[in-house]
Amino acid sequence: MNCLIEYRTNIEFIIYTDVLPNTIQIVKSHTGSLLEGTAGQQVTYHYSVGNNTDAIEPLYVTSLVDTFTLPGGGKVVVDLYGLFQTANPNADKSRVDPEQIIQFDYVYTAGEANLDFLGSTDVLEVRYTVSVDGESVDLTYKE
Repeated sequence: MNCLIEYRTNIEFIIYTDVLPNTIQIVKSHTGSLLEGTAGQQVTYHYSVGNNTDAIEPLYVTSLVDTFTLPGGGKVVVDLYGLFQTANPNADKSRVDPEQIIQFDYVYTAGEANLDFLGSTDVLEVRYTVSVDGESVDLTYKE
């Protein structure tokens, strides 16, 4: 599994690659499949976003996007942030408490002949904020 974490402060920008972040856990799976030549088929993507820390600090998700790159070079960008917020039971809909997992689904309906999605690849990107030594740190998780 390849993962990219971007760490930004006021004076520096550091990128760590091929590491798993110790604060956020993302799980993505799906049910259903698409057969070539039939429009209207559906695939349900299941997402879990969890705060994987043992600390007492919550994390705050500020963006959650899944981007599918199609064989022809086009892209389908799915903004999942609204679904995440709807599923989040916290009063602050961006907050994920330690050891908390928020789960939600996205249903994709294939277009005409569904050739658009066959053979696609995807990148899931989550932007979130954690507190480190009393300062907020903005991180990006890409898978």
